[in-house]
Amino acid sequence: FFFQAEDGIRDKLVTGVQTCALPISVSKFVAAQLIAAGVPDATIRVVYDGVPIPEAAQPYSGRVIALASKPVEIPGISVDLTSNLWEDLATASVFVYKSDAEGLGSAALAAMAAGVPVVASEVGGLPEAVEHGTTGFLVTGDDFATPVRRLLEDSALAQRMAAAARDRAQREFSVEEMVRNTRRAYREVLG
Repeated sequence: FFFQAEDGIRDKLVTGVQTCALPISVSKFVAAQLIAAGVPDATIRVVYDGVPIPEAAQPYSGRVIALASKPVEIPGISVDLTSNLWEDLATASVFVYKSDAEGLGSAALAAMAAGVPVVASEVGGLPEAVEHGTTGFLVTGDDFATPVRRLLEDSALAQRMAAAARDRAQREFSVEEMVRNTRRAYREVLG
């Protein structure tokens, strides 16, 4: 993406790119991987991904959608694998994100922005996005059924988590916040 440079940052950026590298990581998890690969810790800046924030959260529907490499099976509950995330989020009450590895989990951020609580694998950077018990639930292993059932059976809990998820996405993971933090990282390096 591009941002409009001001305060002389454009000239410094053009000059600075020739003299320094600025590894920007999408999560602390990814930053740790860069450090393990030999990138100096002091040069890495974490700038979380940003997602668009829809105009309004969606009403509770009881629909469960999932993003997973294989079907998520929960006896007695229909779980639809998403083929169009933003369209499906508009009618979802729970978003299941089953993964073996994630840098951050932009799809989880999208669900949060749409006001949909997330039930996600506790891997990679997902715990940096999803606050367990506040914006959704993190799952170790394969028991996605328990937290999904809890959200479907307790609509007040689901609505509280949906509101908290949307609020967190607006505060920390919006496109505007990502641009602000990217600009801050470059200003820090370029002086």
